[in-house]
Amino acid sequence: MPIVEPCIALHSLASEETRMAIQTVYYRQKIEGTGWRYRPLTVGRRPEAAKNGPYFIRVRNSAGKYQWVRHETEQAAQKAAKAAPVARQAQELGLTVDDVTNEANTNRISIKTAVENYLQERRFGRPRSIAAYENAFDQLLQNVPRGIRFIDQLATSRALNPYVEFLREQGYSNKTIAIRMGFVFSLLKANGIERSSKLIKLPKVQRTRTKAYNPDKLSKLFAAMTPEEYLRYLFFVRTGCREQEVQYATWKDLDLKALRFMVSGDGKSDFAFVPKNHEERQVPLTTELGSLLADS
Repeated sequence: MPIVEPCIALHSLASEETRMAIQTVYYRQKIEGTGWRYRPLTVGRRPEAAKNGPYFIRVRNSAGKYQWVRHETEQAAQKAAKAAPVARQAQELGLTVDDVTNEANTNRISIKTAVENYLQERRFGRPRSIAAYENAFDQLLQNVPRGIRFIDQLATSRALNPYVEFLREQGYSNKTIAIRMGFVFSLLKANGIERSSKLIKLPKVQRTRTKAYNPDKLSKLFAAMTPEEYLRYLFFVRTGCREQEVQYATWKDLDLKALRFMVSGDGKSDFAFVPKNHEERQVPLTTELGSLLADS
């Protein structure tokens, strides 16, 4: 099931927002001792300053700040004032005005909305994972092929292949391209589009075996360490824990009598740390590591 259910037609939203907006056109009038002031046009008799223009409307820019936009005729200002709410909505959705007002787009989900909902669903995840998602999707939104604005349009080889080519042109390795496209496939799956990875062929990733330090090299490394470094890296080597699991370990997680370390997110919500796959587990400690921890 998709993570966001479209329930209201885009063009209906546009029409409703247009009706609710205050479609006001202003003129500028110089007030003695005060300076220039913006005044709304009203029905009935108008002062000289309101008869010949220029005219202004107040709109919100992409940064969310209001600014004055000048028009030479009242008709042009009125037209712009009516279109402004729809244009703002289109900008927020990552669409064009035509996209928003076109009835054919009823119940379609914009890529920008899909990304926002995807990130919202994962807001309690690991900070590093969230940062990776945000970085990948920001890049996608800024470089999606021209004319591709809805999530169903993204789920095509016509959209995905050019994006893979863009990533290649940025100098990314095949492995990084595969990871970034994995995020895109996950986004599509979250919106009800299965097996999107079958739509394209990704560059092959060469798998290399990680070379482990031999006992000789490890002995030399540990011999050169300070006592604090020795304890830290012994913890890594003897437990096999991940970087953040060690980084966020607390005394509460350690049972030095039973020689056990509990990988847990309990009491660590301030750091947004959770174990991988949200699964707590117990890790045995060696006698040497337990003794060093007890003495520290």
